[in-house]
Amino acid sequence: MSGSGWIGLFLFIFALALSASASENLTAHFIDVSQGDAALVQSEGKNMLIDAGPKSSGRRLVDYLKQQNVTTLDYLVASHPLDDHIGGMTDVLEAFDVKNYVDNGMIHSSDLYKDVISAVISDQAVRMIASAGMTIPFTNTTRVDVIGPHRITGHLDEDSLVLRITMNNISVVFP
Repeated sequence: MSGSGWIGLFLFIFALALSASASENLTAHFIDVSQGDAALVQSEGKNMLIDAGPKSSGRRLVDYLKQQNVTTLDYLVASHPLDDHIGGMTDVLEAFDVKNYVDNGMIHSSDLYKDVISAVISDQAVRMIASAGMTIPFTNTTRVDVIGPHRITGHLDEDSLVLRITMNNISVVFP
């Protein structure tokens, strides 16, 4: 099995353990979007999508979310503005009501970034610029703390949002 295969297997087992350990109140889905990231976190009927993979995975991601009975995204989080994290967001923004869009405030010159921000505006989502020390008000029982970045350096990967999601005594870090 390749390195990425082992990682996928670990994340699948971790997701099962997470949802079983935290009762039925918190579920994390680590979604296969090929070369990129996408994770759906659900708690108390609310949905948070962290990243949306590359543009080529947008339709598949939308289909997956619909299979999970998602109709609204309370939070759509872009950890940083590169294709492997925001590529599928235009499809997501077109398919779902998005209440809040969260990013690190970094502006990127790519057409994709401009399209995502235009879609956020069209969807009338509230844009939140997050940095270390903030808490995203997700649910009564699930806390989402922003633990990075502390400051914007201009290096896209180093400036990525880092979230710690906590419920009861379980914490998961999304780097």
